[in-house]
Amino acid sequence: MLPNTRYQDLEDIEPITVAAYIETLQRQAAPPTVKQHMAAIRMLFSWLTEKGVLAMNPAREVKTERFSRTEGKTPAFVEGEVQKLLEVVETSTQTGLRGRFLPRFWLSCHTHSTTPAIHAFTNASTRYGLTSA
Repeated sequence: MLPNTRYQDLEDIEPITVAAYIETLQRQAAPPTVKQHMAAIRMLFSWLTEKGVLAMNPAREVKTERFSRTEGKTPAFVEGEVQKLLEVVETSTQTGLRGRFLPRFWLSCHTHSTTPAIHAFTNASTRYGLTSA
């Protein structure tokens, strides 16, 4: 991506080099792609620094445009869909009971405080024989 740039050693790569690469990439790729590239570059140079291969991480100080997705691509369930899915789970086996219980547990953790969820987990797991009580 950078025009005819050749480096003999990793130590030759400086923050300005990383910044130039990211700047070039920003003109050619979508923000999520740029963010992913920068994360990979940071992790690589961080690892090289931790292992003593490099004395300094040239990507550490490079700033990129902030990007966050405000809407996910996966749509949320509409009312009643979760219940329909849970109703088709076979409950005559331990695996089936777990398959029906865990999504309910996760949903209760997500929508309520964790204390009621912990109590629900304890009560249900004991009731359905999912623990060795």
